[in-house]
Amino acid sequence: MKLSRAIRREYRAGFTLPEILIAMTIFVVLIGAIVVLQLFAVRIYYLSATKITATADGRKTMNFIREGVREAKTIYIGSYAPNSTVSGTFSGVGSGTNQTGSALLLFPTTDTTYGQIFFQNQSASNLCSVLITNATTSTNGLVITGTISSLTTNTLFVTNNLVFQAEDYLGNVLADNSNNRVIHVTLQFCMLEYPVAGIGTNQMYDYYELHTRATRRTTD
Repeated sequence: MKLSRAIRREYRAGFTLPEILIAMTIFVVLIGAIVVLQLFAVRIYYLSATKITATADGRKTMNFIREGVREAKTIYIGSYAPNSTVSGTFSGVGSGTNQTGSALLLFPTTDTTYGQIFFQNQSASNLCSVLITNATTSTNGLVITGTISSLTTNTLFVTNNLVFQAEDYLGNVLADNSNNRVIHVTLQFCMLEYPVAGIGTNQMYDYYELHTRATRRTTD
């Protein structure tokens, strides 16, 4: 008789069904919260990683252009067209026209036979650069031709054609080749580095841009 009562007391010491259901409910809620938090963290990761990696080359290129502008002796804004794989033509913007264009020509010294051209490649939607040597300037000073080399793709997915513009210190676009002008560089992107990221309403952005401004360290 005593053994039977002990067995009954041990049997009654377990969890009841309501207690088990409550414990399972709490467990499911906690697991759900952890999953939601993980999904949110993944979304933030894609958002940050996409922006950082897709614009990393753009930021490096802007730093490169900025240093080139600061050290340049002569600067032209215009357009660039390769004549072949070894020659090209740079056409500058004439006086009286807003100094905006898809290409930037930098001469590092007073010798205008060699320099560097940054240009937006419309066919590939990239920002590229070339070195120009043996350069010759037309009589009107707007067309420069020469031997090109070291073609480099500096930044991918650049979609805007008007990348460069000359401004005054207030940010107004200039209509002449003023010596104290500020070179404003704009890079617009509309492609993500990670295509698995959602794009559209309530998703990640599909457009962003970078800006920088630079002027020569010394003026003549």
